[in-house]
Amino acid sequence: MTGDEVPDSDNVTRLCSKTQLNEDGWPEATAFLLKTNEPYLSVNWLEHVRLEDREQQIAEVRRVLNRKRDVRASARLALLNVGQARAAVLSGTPNRVAIEVRHEPEDGPLEDPSHAGIYNLPIANTDISAAEQLVLSVLEVFPAR
Repeated sequence: MTGDEVPDSDNVTRLCSKTQLNEDGWPEATAFLLKTNEPYLSVNWLEHVRLEDREQQIAEVRRVLNRKRDVRASARLALLNVGQARAAVLSGTPNRVAIEVRHEPEDGPLEDPSHAGIYNLPIANTDISAAEQLVLSVLEVFPAR
C-alpha cells in the first residue's frame, strides 16, 4: 500500500545510467542524489514482485522499467538491502541522516507496483555523504536491460 515502510530485511534496486557509473560499471554517489524537485529517490522493491528467485525479481523490474522509459544497454540496477543501507547512512553521515524506504506504487499506463522511494536524502549539491554511504551499501549490480 502507498506509503508503507519497506522492511529492513527486503531489497531494492536503483536504476543507474551510464553517467552515474564508474569505469567498472559500479554506481557513483551521483546515482543516489536527489534532484531539487524530487521528494524521494526512486527505487524498486524486489520482494513486492512476489517472485522467489533473485533473477526472476530482477527480470520483472527490468520489464517494468523498460516499459516505462528508454533504458540504455549501458544502464545498471544497483541492489541494496534496506536495513543495511539505512544503518550505513545513519552511522556514516555527519548529521546521522535517518532515511526511510516507502512503497510508492505507480498506477495508470506506466503501472509500476514495485515502485518505492528513499526519503530524507539531502538535495544534490548540499551534502553527498548519504549518497556515498548508499554506494558503499550496494551489494550487487545487474544489467538493466
